Amino acid sequence: LIGPCHAKKSEFEGYKNVAGVLTYDELVELGEELKSLKLQNFTNVEENDYEVNANKIGADKSRLIPLSGGLLKAVSDEKDSDKYLRVEGKERIIELFDSLNEGEISPRFIDALFCEGCINGAGLTQSSYFKKENAVRKHVKLFQDKDMAQYKKIEGIDLSTSFTEDYQKLEEPDEDEIWAILNKTNKYSDDDLLNCGACGYSTCKGKATAVYQGLAEVEMCLPYLLTEKRSEVKEVQDLNRELDSLINSSYDGMLVVDNNGIIERINDSYLEMVGLSRENLLGKNISELEQERVIYPAVSLKCFREKRNITIVQNTSNGKRILATATPIIMEDKKWERVIVNARDLKELDILVKDSETRDKIVEHNDGSVKIISKSPAMNNIIKLANRIGNTDSTALITGESGVGKEVIARYIHDLNQERDNFIKINCTSIPENLLESELFGYEDGAFSGARKEGKPGLIEKAHRGTLFLDEIGELPLNMQAKLLQVIQEHVVTRIGGVDTITVDFRLITATNRNLKDMVDNGKFREDLYYRLNVVPIHIPPLRERRGDILPLVNYYMQKLNRQYNEDIKLSREAEQLLYKYDWPGNTRELMNLLERIIVTNEENYIDKNQLNKFIDFSSDEKYRIIVNDVLPLKEAVTIVERELLKMAGEKGDTTYDIAEILGVNQSTVVRKMKKYFN
Repeated sequence: LIGPCHAKKSEFEGYKNVAGVLTYDELVELGEELKSLKLQNFTNVEENDYEVNANKIGADKSRLIPLSGGLLKAVSDEKDSDKYLRVEGKERIIELFDSLNEGEISPRFIDALFCEGCINGAGLTQSSYFKKENAVRKHVKLFQDKDMAQYKKIEGIDLSTSFTEDYQKLEEPDEDEIWAILNKTNKYSDDDLLNCGACGYSTCKGKATAVYQGLAEVEMCLPYLLTEKRSEVKEVQDLNRELDSLINSSYDGMLVVDNNGIIERINDSYLEMVGLSRENLLGKNISELEQERVIYPAVSLKCFREKRNITIVQNTSNGKRILATATPIIMEDKKWERVIVNARDLKELDILVKDSETRDKIVEHNDGSVKIISKSPAMNNIIKLANRIGNTDSTALITGESGVGKEVIARYIHDLNQERDNFIKINCTSIPENLLESELFGYEDGAFSGARKEGKPGLIEKAHRGTLFLDEIGELPLNMQAKLLQVIQEHVVTRIGGVDTITVDFRLITATNRNLKDMVDNGKFREDLYYRLNVVPIHIPPLRERRGDILPLVNYYMQKLNRQYNEDIKLSREAEQLLYKYDWPGNTRELMNLLERIIVTNEENYIDKNQLNKFIDFSSDEKYRIIVNDVLPLKEAVTIVERELLKMAGEKGDTTYDIAEILGVNQSTVVRKMKKYFN
């Protein structure tokens, strides 16, 4: 028999009525070998003996083999449907095997067609399956009444040959291996399996099997490729938006020009500088703008022509002079693709130069998220000490008046230690005393009425592997001081209602505006806890005792707030001198709040001495002078003064936050004092 492929060949091999099976390719190869034989070796054979009568070319039923049921017709004429089966397709063949194994059927002959069959022919390769099948059947019908071709018997030719098995069963993947391949094309559940057939396989799992067997590429999936394409487009769009945001965030003017001289991008700072709208510049040719004297000379064109970075002074149609620097963007093929122009108004540069000559130099200590501005020797010594202990686990006690920046120093020390993760701040005055223990130490399920069912870890637990910052440590009740001391000594914590201890590893930093030594002497603070906390004492002097920091801080916050609120407000020298001489009872916090109030409420861009007096009274120290008519105990005097100050501040402010700002203290301090004096 002649079969279309090795699969058919394997189906017939061993069948009792079949002496041998050749594929079409093997038959062609055999014919080529016969043609290559030299006929002179067979003297009794004439060349025309090989010719076949073309009129008698026949086509028996074996030509139907590639079609469904063709194999059965080729080997038998019996029609007993109980003994002869015809099965098509992979799924049905698998069901057939299952039925045979279960003994459900016992046919005599099975025509199993796993694939569609090799029915391609000349002119039919790209045709549909049904057109191919119809062509084969027409061919068979055409020759069904003709005699089979007659061949002359030729003696002396040995047609015997040997065959080797050329069949290899490919390894089948298991379900996990199939899904591992499907995951690579973003298929994670059955809902993701579209089974669209665009890859040439009827199911996604069938294609994954082919990938496993090395018969297909994993990326050969149309929905996946389309998704990847959309992802690439979205990524480009996101990059463009990010680039636009980056350019617009620049304080300097920025302009992007392509190699044809067309303006591609421009930021708001540049538009404000030249006094034009985006529509007037975007998409315009820079050479035309130069000719029209809108922006001239064109630094980007000079950069393209001279093939180097260029810095020149440009003129604009609104009368400004701009210092512009053109920098090329060179691609991998060394082609100059674009030029980026960075521009700055020369008038602003002159102001900056003047400021650098007349103002105090700002020293910045920047680590992580914390920036410290200082010039005074006292503050610089504190920074040096912080740098020395930053990479250690030593406990630090930071003291100083409210608003001097105790938390800033604590965060600076924390950021210096790369091994510590979280910075957990606990303000001992902001948590009511009856809740303080549960907030610090946490609690277990059912520890008290109203507790969460699942319990809650305390803030000390959350500081594990980080830094625990206890602000206003002097306000901690005595009973809590004892528990805190135990945690510091043993580095373990027990939740309320719990029996198990939890190990905690934290670096402790505390801060207070009170004199803890005096509190120890008066029995209001535990002596043993005080010595535990006071390992590395750091005292931050008030701003009035380090006046060298005042103007650097003023300059820094003015610049920062101007950028934040998109303003350009400047202080006169006389106004700066007033700020320098002021005592700042609220320290840095008061200074920051005053400058922000100036920036957001002032309508002028220039603040002189008279305008500054509208925001705060600098006339004399009479504002803070208290008249004393008689001698009375100091504690009683402090109580009277605090009560009166709270009354006066309450008349000016609507909320406790307003009162705290007026008095230059924390809002939590105001709440505690008002509860003490007025409840």
